[in-house]
Amino acid sequence: MAWEYLTEMSVGWIDHSRERTTSSFYLADIAAPATADLDAEVMDPHDAVKAALAAVSLCNFTTSKVTIGKDEDTPLTPASPYAQREIGLWVQWVDTVNQNLGTTVIPGPDLTLLAQTATDEVDITANVAALALSAVLEANCASRDGNPIQITRMRIVGRSN
Repeated sequence: MAWEYLTEMSVGWIDHSRERTTSSFYLADIAAPATADLDAEVMDPHDAVKAALAAVSLCNFTTSKVTIGKDEDTPLTPASPYAQREIGLWVQWVDTVNQNLGTTVIPGPDLTLLAQTATDEVDITANVAALALSAVLEANCASRDGNPIQITRMRIVGRSN
């Protein structure tokens, strides 16, 4: 089932060493934004996704954008020295209709919530933080084609730049 309207959401991040990065998602199940209540149509799913991202990352937001360009946050440096964009939570999903894969990286994941002994993989079937993030992303995001997504994998990754 394709969604009636597709809106892209992008959040900017800042890490403890003042480096910046972004993560992007497509918001799903949004009616055409000609309605009078943009908060219910666009910003409620946006806010749910943003809250889920904040729950698993130590980095702070610098910007948050949807296609209507609303909501920018003041870029404050995170307090945690472990809030580094060089460490990321790589999230993979599959389009449940056409099986196309998609990925994004959430910078500065809170390893106290997500890391597991002797592996970079995050158990998306048992890890409470991963389950909560998956539930919000699957309920509020879509593939590039506008179809529902299913989270298939999460992994702690490093960046060399």
